[in-house]
Amino acid sequence: MGKIREKEKIEAGGKVTGEEPFNYFMTLFYPVDSLKVYDYNRVLKDLNGLSSAEFMDKLSLNFDLNPLPEGKSTYPETKNKFCLLLDQKWHTMDLKPTSIDRSTPIS
Repeated sequence: MGKIREKEKIEAGGKVTGEEPFNYFMTLFYPVDSLKVYDYNRVLKDLNGLSSAEFMDKLSLNFDLNPLPEGKSTYPETKNKFCLLLDQKWHTMDLKPTSIDRSTPIS
């Protein structure tokens, strides 16, 4: 983003001194025993015209879906595992290994 802002400033006729805020990146080092990473939950407002069954069918292309037993924690137990509340019923969603692109670290 800094390079884009630098280019925009130059194109606008400004002088780049190296002291502009876009030349800096905020970094923080924090002890792991004091770090808390909070859940990142998502809410869907609608299913884009799909029925619940159709939505689950589409999810099943990339996830193994199972009903979550009553009383069991909705907090995912492992990496690539998610929980979904749909029609007042909880489900586990295990990402299928074939759905993971391991060609690059970002993928």
